[in-house]
Amino acid sequence: MPTAAAAETTVLVTLEPASRAQLEVERQTLLGRALPAALATAEEYAALAEEQARVAAFIKRVEPEFDEVCTAAHKAWKRATGLRALFFEGLHAFNDGARRLLGAYKDEQDRIRRDAELRIAEDERREAEARRAAEARALDLQGHTALAAAVLDTDISVPPVTLPSRVPEVRGLTYATVWKWRIAGGSGAEGGRKDKALRKRAAAVVPRQFLDLDDAALTAHVTSMRNTVKVPGIEIYSEQVPVRR
Repeated sequence: MPTAAAAETTVLVTLEPASRAQLEVERQTLLGRALPAALATAEEYAALAEEQARVAAFIKRVEPEFDEVCTAAHKAWKRATGLRALFFEGLHAFNDGARRLLGAYKDEQDRIRRDAELRIAEDERREAEARRAAEARALDLQGHTALAAAVLDTDISVPPVTLPSRVPEVRGLTYATVWKWRIAGGSGAEGGRKDKALRKRAAAVVPRQFLDLDDAALTAHVTSMRNTVKVPGIEIYSEQVPVRR
């Protein structure tokens, strides 16, 4: 893995030309006379034309000096940002990968927990139905036909089943639900967005407002409406994203 080796990382950046003080004197001299609201005479016209020529000549002569300073500063900025990217490259890759793994594990464990809760609730419902049927049968055998029918008509209420999460509690780590979208049938981090065939297929069925598969529009729509809306050709889903507080 490349390291952020420090060759020469100290660069002297000059923000102004060395002759800035002298140039400032000239600038103030040129700006010593305010522009009039309008020109009334030919003499005023000629005088202003001369002054404008001097200002234009000053700009043409001096501006390149500032451009040179800005170019050097920009090169230093680009070098600094490059060193920053090199330094954090592996860290960001690890952090992003770890967040994906943590979120995927929680999603899977939550799915397993929800499936188990549904199975238990269904088992409890079946047991309640069996008890109701047995009670009605006993009443019917005793000759209480109407009461047996009333028992069978009684609604069965099964309390919701809530199992503890199997995801360990980690101090400072919480999750936020982030709604996203992918092209139906797409996979991977891009969700099929870069697959031309998938995009063409989806474009044939999505509403006109998303006809060009405007990623920003779809993302804003999904973020706002979450799972309360359906978009033909688009699968709307959510992910658990770790949030450090």
